[in-house]
Amino acid sequence: MNNNHHSSLLCPICRQEKPTDRMMPGDLIPDSVVAAIQQQNPGWTRHDAICTTCLNQAKMQHAKTLLQAEKGHLSDLDRQVLHSIGTESLLSENPDLTFDQSRTWGARLADQVTVTVGSWYFPTAILMFLAFWISFNVLLQPYEPYPVIILAVISAVLGSLAALQGPIILMSQRHQARLDRLRAENDYRLNLKAELEIRYLSEEMTHFLKRINPDKQHLNQ
Repeated sequence: MNNNHHSSLLCPICRQEKPTDRMMPGDLIPDSVVAAIQQQNPGWTRHDAICTTCLNQAKMQHAKTLLQAEKGHLSDLDRQVLHSIGTESLLSENPDLTFDQSRTWGARLADQVTVTVGSWYFPTAILMFLAFWISFNVLLQPYEPYPVIILAVISAVLGSLAALQGPIILMSQRHQARLDRLRAENDYRLNLKAELEIRYLSEEMTHFLKRINPDKQHLNQ
């Protein structure tokens, strides 16, 4: 029986026994990440292996150095991306679900009112009511003895309704802006992590090509 899957090696960085499938040979690691490892552990060389946990920490340090060199200041979103790289944790989330769980009863009511007022049902219902009331009083019989006063009351009610709708719609728009911000932050984190991972893969591929073709860089000399 093959016991290689169950064998383990000692990581020279964290000094912990790790399964062989969680160990990475040093000669397969790009130079930039090797520099990050040796900065924290000067005694480590390419002849040594390293566990994936320590390797991810070195990748995080390398990515942090790149971001600081290009941006100068790291935001909270940048630190979340770096933490995800260092811990191999998932970064993506559902902003809609997060937003929905944080909404209060008042926020849900404001959104529902905005949905109702922003549809054709609301103005259609008002127009149908006004058309019915005017038709009933003009064409059939004078139901109201003072139609002008009733029209003034209706106008006041509609004006008050419009005045109340304004703040409610603004509250709903503020909630929508918060949701848009959560979506934008999630997209930024995912795009930044993808860019850093692609850059690392490019460095890894370049190192691999140099390793299998050590004399290629001298062909044009």
